[in-house]
Amino acid sequence: MTKSDFVKMVYYVRHPDKDHSNGKKQRTGKGGFSLGAKLGQWFRSANVVITDIFAGELPRTWEGIVAFLASLLPEKPFTVHEYLSIGNSNVFSGFFTKEVMDEVQNSGKTNWQALNAVHDIDTIKVFAKYALDGLKDAFGAMQGDTAVISGHSPVIEGAAWFASDMKMKIDRQPESCEGMIFGQKASGDIEFVDWITLPSKKEVKKDTEKIPDMDTYLKTQSSKK
Repeated sequence: MTKSDFVKMVYYVRHPDKDHSNGKKQRTGKGGFSLGAKLGQWFRSANVVITDIFAGELPRTWEGIVAFLASLLPEKPFTVHEYLSIGNSNVFSGFFTKEVMDEVQNSGKTNWQALNAVHDIDTIKVFAKYALDGLKDAFGAMQGDTAVISGHSPVIEGAAWFASDMKMKIDRQPESCEGMIFGQKASGDIEFVDWITLPSKKEVKKDTEKIPDMDTYLKTQSSKK
């Protein structure tokens, strides 16, 4: 499959790493900001022109977008959207139970594997349909033909699984600022196209100290106005 097979493309990426220090439980730290910048570089090297940007309700999804745009420096205008259906904490709480989190932390499972280990198949189908419906909403709201969504794992994986008629085997997890590429055909059908993979975190960490945390970055930008 190539881009020419689709009328619209969505690059669905996971939010940057969280920084639990200083009480910022949902904020992005230096490492996450660095990865957001690496994502921008990835898009620039791939010559991807963004027409639409989506993020959920949590701060780190938007902070990832800021870091991404600061690196990408897009030359053409784009439309920014907010869609709670790709990151609604009220919905998450019903699926990401303590048992699921324990599976991730203690058993070494990915988020998607842990979700499947704890919940029955009917519950997984409900979650995955919710994930795909959110992606469909984003495709429908796009003003152009190429979008970036800053969202969450395993919502990304759930959308891919349900789009494949529940046939896709998902044996990996998108790391921070990585994700999946989806295409929409003229018929409206959505398909998984490929994975987005960044350089290893070990390589990214070499540049981490050069990048300020989000608060410092925003203050610096404000002082330039």
